[in-house]
Amino acid sequence: RQTLENPKYLSLMERLLPGGTLNLIDISWFADNGAFPAGDVSVQARFENAGLYAAGKNPGVQGLTGAVKYSKEQFLIDIDSYDITLDASAFFSQPLYFSEFKSMFAGKKISGLWEIGMTGVAFSNADLAGTAAARVVILEEFEKSMLDLQVKVDHVELNRLPFYLPSRLKKTKSWFQNRVDSGTAEKIIVTARGEMASSFFTRNGADFEVSAEVKSGRVEIGGGWPSVDDIDGRFGYKNHQVVFAPTAAQIFGVNVSDSELKIDKTGTPETTLTLNGTALAPISDLIRYVNESPLSKATKGGLKNMVSDGVGKLALRLKVPLLNRKDTQVDGSINLTGSSLRVTELAPEFNDFEALVEFTKGAVMIRNGKALIFDGPVSFASQRVNRGLGRIKFEADVYAGAFMDYLSLPVELSGKIGSSGVLEFRPNELSMDFNVELERVASKLPRPLDGFVGNGQPVKVAYVSKKSGAREVTFTYGNAKVGNLVFFNRNLVRGTLNSAKVVDDGFFLIGGEISHLDLDGWRDFVDKRKKEDLSNTFPLTVLVDTHVRRVDAFGNTFDDVEVNGQFLKSDGLFNIDSTKIAGKIALSDYGNDEAKVSAHLTRLAVRRSARKEVSGTNKAAELNRPLLAIDAVIDKFELDDIVRGAVTFRAIPNNGRWDIKELSTITDVGTLTMRGNWRPGLEPRVEYYVEFNVEDVGQYLFSLDGAEHMHGGAGTLSGSVSWRGSPFVLDLKTLDGALNLEVKDGRFLKINPGAGHIISLLSLQALPRRITLDFRDVFSSGFSFDDITSEIIVTSGVARTDKLLMDGTSASVAITGSANLVRKEQELEVFVTPKISGAASVAGAVAANPAIGLAAFLAQKLLGNPFDRIATRHYIVKGNWSDPDVVRVQRGSLQ
Repeated sequence: RQTLENPKYLSLMERLLPGGTLNLIDISWFADNGAFPAGDVSVQARFENAGLYAAGKNPGVQGLTGAVKYSKEQFLIDIDSYDITLDASAFFSQPLYFSEFKSMFAGKKISGLWEIGMTGVAFSNADLAGTAAARVVILEEFEKSMLDLQVKVDHVELNRLPFYLPSRLKKTKSWFQNRVDSGTAEKIIVTARGEMASSFFTRNGADFEVSAEVKSGRVEIGGGWPSVDDIDGRFGYKNHQVVFAPTAAQIFGVNVSDSELKIDKTGTPETTLTLNGTALAPISDLIRYVNESPLSKATKGGLKNMVSDGVGKLALRLKVPLLNRKDTQVDGSINLTGSSLRVTELAPEFNDFEALVEFTKGAVMIRNGKALIFDGPVSFASQRVNRGLGRIKFEADVYAGAFMDYLSLPVELSGKIGSSGVLEFRPNELSMDFNVELERVASKLPRPLDGFVGNGQPVKVAYVSKKSGAREVTFTYGNAKVGNLVFFNRNLVRGTLNSAKVVDDGFFLIGGEISHLDLDGWRDFVDKRKKEDLSNTFPLTVLVDTHVRRVDAFGNTFDDVEVNGQFLKSDGLFNIDSTKIAGKIALSDYGNDEAKVSAHLTRLAVRRSARKEVSGTNKAAELNRPLLAIDAVIDKFELDDIVRGAVTFRAIPNNGRWDIKELSTITDVGTLTMRGNWRPGLEPRVEYYVEFNVEDVGQYLFSLDGAEHMHGGAGTLSGSVSWRGSPFVLDLKTLDGALNLEVKDGRFLKINPGAGHIISLLSLQALPRRITLDFRDVFSSGFSFDDITSEIIVTSGVARTDKLLMDGTSASVAITGSANLVRKEQELEVFVTPKISGAASVAGAVAANPAIGLAAFLAQKLLGNPFDRIATRHYIVKGNWSDPDVVRVQRGSLQ
């Protein structure tokens, strides 16, 4: 009666609203004088579909079936039910359903307190199956209770686990619901000790623990971080902290088992997720992790296109406040080693590299970086900054050839380039400023580009690479800007050399003053790249506006030359002006088989003595340059300071040889025209047919050296000649040919007999000094002639004639023998017949009887005329031209 009449008990019953069916009820008691017994009541019954509604901190249950027995403030409840619902709103945010539930409850009142034990608990539903045991002590007349609970679950899917987590763990439940995608939890053990209240899971006085083994789990970290897959490990919840220590886990297929995940201060506003871990993986996987996580912001996307075959060790610490993700803290490091790494497709390749990369949420640091780049060693490290990769200092010692290959420049450099500078990552661009030491670099480039090396002065280089694909390289030498190159997607789009001017896209400007330009060298340089397609090697329009202090071209040197023009792919037009050369030069299809050079020069002055002799490989290279079609006109041509008149040259290539259509000079006194061909190669040879018509031989000879050798005379020289070597440089040593000479109506003037050239030989002024018969009146003051004729055969620089005849007014001369044009020596027989009798000249007689030997004919002629026989003299002339030996042959001594 006391229990039933207790207001608190009655109030509890009103809230719980017990229901269900009781049967087989057996109640017994002992009463005295009709009063309700106080402690001797015994009850036992069966119940079906019984239940209680949840009320406050007291849970509710529906669908219980079993038996109950009560006696002397003790009870025993045996439950064997199917399809029950547990409503514990103080613990769970929704009712829990079980398809099967078995349990034994035993309660006993001790010292006014109910102690209830729960044993033999077994439950199952579609998610899980398990057992449990518990002890509950109810205090203060059902207003307060203490719980000691242990639950064991064999198996549950991880994505269903939040359904069974206490409602007070809101952030933890939310994190599990949103971040745990798959996997299973096995061997789950839940223990709870403490006062049963709405704040059970957040009170310091309560003890709630969960442990489990996780299999094949997948967790989305959130905040842009990559998921963790294939997780195996031990999961635990204790002291308001979730701890997960995986024995196996992967990120992008990389093993990250050496890691730990924690959620601290669950159920509070300070709930924080912490991830610590290390991973050893291919750098390609680590790069993917960086690029697909918030670390990509720290690197500003600088590693987006990195490619590497190396291995890296990642150490990561991640701290995420679940209520304030913007305060996420990140720090870690990556040890990188490998044989090949390329930061971007356009960046140079790093070989045999190693580096320590440290990072935070906003910044990345590089420590102790070492690698090989452009075949040479480089060391690098960065300075600490608040965001991005910051500034990276580096020192390198690289090979010049490899560096030029990277820039796609056809520049032939060898040796090592020493450099030091700073690389800086800015928003949307990468920049480098560094000094380049070129002391150990050798250049095979022609001048002037060989002038930047070897003198100890560094070249300053500024390099900028933008996200758009644009790259710019600026070179400063001393205090002058010497070059600027602008690329887009690795293609050169504009540039300057030796000029501070800015040009539009598609142009390359060469300006300023150039000390020395080796045009011959640049011809060879371009010719070597003919097969590489000149238009692809350098696709820009080259603008030239420069003053060159010295130009080496075609073996000659020209000083103070102004050059203005342009060149596009294979065509160009240039204006040239200096004291020695002036005019226009046009190039078409240069570098191709149809290449042609057209020129109209108002003046050209060259010296044979200025041309340097080449030999060996250089000579072979010169003679094997590709043949070009040439059409050139020179209005005023000077050779060795002597004006040679106007020159025309026309030639076209033909199956490996040069067909020379015309090489001619025109002066006031004569015209020289040559036609033929030139076969280049290691044994080059030129063949010409020569026509030389001179209206005034004396004036022509005077134009050659400024000395008077002859007065008047009109002559022709014609025939075929050939020699080894260049078609523009006569090689006397290999000269061969057959020539016909005829000169009429002239007079040899009084000249220095020791002049040392062939004119002094023909003038015969050496004879009077060496003969006893005085012919001074005949030769010393000059020899007038009506006609000179000869057929000359030249072999290896030695000219031979069987009949060189001079018919003069005072004498007739016949010469036979040879003259060495190289050594300037002679070996001649000279027959001189003064015209004493007025008979026909020797020259005319010999010309009329060519089949008769000259000596026999002269002897016969002299014997027929006593006067002539007495006057004719026969001489042997030997030695050099300037001082010959003359010996008179006595009559009868030479047969």
